[in-house]
Amino acid sequence: MPRLTIGSLLLVLAVMIFVFGLQPQWKKISSLRSEIAQLQALSEEMTELIQLRDDLVQEYSAVPEENLDKILAMTPKDPGTADMLVDVETLAAKHGLLLSPVDFNIAERAPASPLGEAAMRPYAVASLTMGLRGSYEAFQAFLADLERNLRLVDVNKITFASGVIGPLGFSLEGTMYYQR
Repeated sequence: MPRLTIGSLLLVLAVMIFVFGLQPQWKKISSLRSEIAQLQALSEEMTELIQLRDDLVQEYSAVPEENLDKILAMTPKDPGTADMLVDVETLAAKHGLLLSPVDFNIAERAPASPLGEAAMRPYAVASLTMGLRGSYEAFQAFLADLERNLRLVDVNKITFASGVIGPLGFSLEGTMYYQR
C-alpha cells in the first residue's frame, strides 16, 4: 500500500508541477514563437522595402541631369508665379498677342477629390487667369505653345469676346501645379 500511495503522490506532484510550473512557461514559449513569426514577416517586408528604395535610387541616379531639371521645371517646389508670368509674356509676345493683367491665386490645399484624398496629394495648385487680345490664329498658336511648355498647366475655361472693331478678346482660366 505504501508503494501505491507514494506512486499516487508522485503522479499528483508531477501533474501539479506541469500545471503550475511548466504550463505558464509553455504559454510564454508559444506567444514568443508567434511574436517571432510576426517579426520575421516584418523583417521580410522591410527587406523588400529597402530593396525597392535601392532600386528607385538607382533608377533616379540613371536619369540624366538635363532630364531631372525638366522634371523639376514641370512641378517646381514653389508656385513659381514669376517664372510663369515671364513664360506667358514671352509666349504672348511671340504670337503677337496683347496680354492684359495676369492673376495668380495660390490655393492652400490641393483640390478636393470625391475620395477626400486632397491632403495626401504631394502637390498643391495655383489658379491662373489672364486676358489676351489678338487674332484667333495667334491665340491657337499661343495655346499650342502653352501646351508644349514644360510647366504643367491645365486650361479650365476659355472665354471669347469679339470686338466690333479691333482684335478678338480671350480670357483664359487655368490651374498650375507645384510640389508641397
